[in-house]
Amino acid sequence: MATVSDPAITSRCYRDQRGFTLIELLVVMILVAMLSGMVVYSVSGHVDAAALSQAIDQLTSLDRRVRAEARRKESPITLEFDGRDSLVSMKSRLDLSDSNIGDSVSVNKRIAIQSVRVGGAVRGASQAQVRVNSLGQSSNYSLELETGRGASSFLVFLGMSGQAVRVSSEDEANALLLP
Repeated sequence: MATVSDPAITSRCYRDQRGFTLIELLVVMILVAMLSGMVVYSVSGHVDAAALSQAIDQLTSLDRRVRAEARRKESPITLEFDGRDSLVSMKSRLDLSDSNIGDSVSVNKRIAIQSVRVGGAVRGASQAQVRVNSLGQSSNYSLELETGRGASSFLVFLGMSGQAVRVSSEDEANALLLP
């Protein structure tokens, strides 16, 4: 009769309890994958929000600099928006090579300029223009910015003052655009 202290029995019991079954490993791998997916989804939302905030800061700063440069040079400057490449270019009758504005600014690649509204008219995102006069004033205009996940935000520039207002709906943006 075999006893518990028999080396053949204890060796076999120890060998049977040493590893994990394939099912246990698969369950753990699935749980880790699900948790990783949730973390990535959560973090990507924060990354998109940060990219949107950065794009709004870039565009607001650019608008202020263009208005100041138009007043300084006493010459109108035209902002050209290219939604396909997320570029904003400045055009002037005078040579801007001595200014610190630069020829164009690229908005964060995670953000797309979906549409440009000048006054009440939608100009689309490709090659829309806003003219800033020599006094640093423009028509009211708004930019519809969209993140990679499809969330939209509107940035409205009030033409006389250049004040930038961020709103979340198209109706709010249209209400601000009216003279």
